[in-house]
Amino acid sequence: MMRKFILYLLLCSFAFAIGVMSGPYGRVVLGIIISSFGMTTITKTIYVDIAFDDNEYQAIVAAGAEWSYATKKLVKFNFVRGINQNTYNSIRNDPDKIAMFKINDGDNSTARIDEYFKDKKVGCYMRHDNTQLIYIIISRIYDYGLMEKVIAHEYGHALGIGHVNKDKDLMNEFIDEDVRITKDDIKELCKLYLCNPNHY
Repeated sequence: MMRKFILYLLLCSFAFAIGVMSGPYGRVVLGIIISSFGMTTITKTIYVDIAFDDNEYQAIVAAGAEWSYATKKLVKFNFVRGINQNTYNSIRNDPDKIAMFKINDGDNSTARIDEYFKDKKVGCYMRHDNTQLIYIIISRIYDYGLMEKVIAHEYGHALGIGHVNKDKDLMNEFIDEDVRITKDDIKELCKLYLCNPNHY
């Protein structure tokens, strides 16, 4: 085990030197080394509003499991059910902790989201500032299958991934029940976290 760790450190040092000298190629080499040793895990904790019912909560958890399965457990979401003001304050300025709230048509938050998106009626929105927040407008999502996909898409944003352009990619701007995490989504993830997209 110790030999493996020393070899890992030497290879990382070598990749870092390449990165300094040749830019993105070094990052690619470092990503391949890290993922081949299985020593990287991306962990996010979701604090879930108690207003979600049991079926909705299961869709929230299933969306996280979809990322874990597609990335061979490179990505892991933990879930804490229930959020209050103290919890909310404790997650501020922590990019690995996210608050998820259930809101309805007619709420002040919904009105602000609709104003932001102009003509679109979105079912979900993620806000990035000093606290990451996911708002689910539950009345606009017609079943739990779609809800799972919409939430998995927002988890992609929580990981730092933007929109991709292919129809069946989970991170496409337009989501239906047929989207899934594809190689394109994984490539975008690996650009951010120095992993080898061919490993997944």
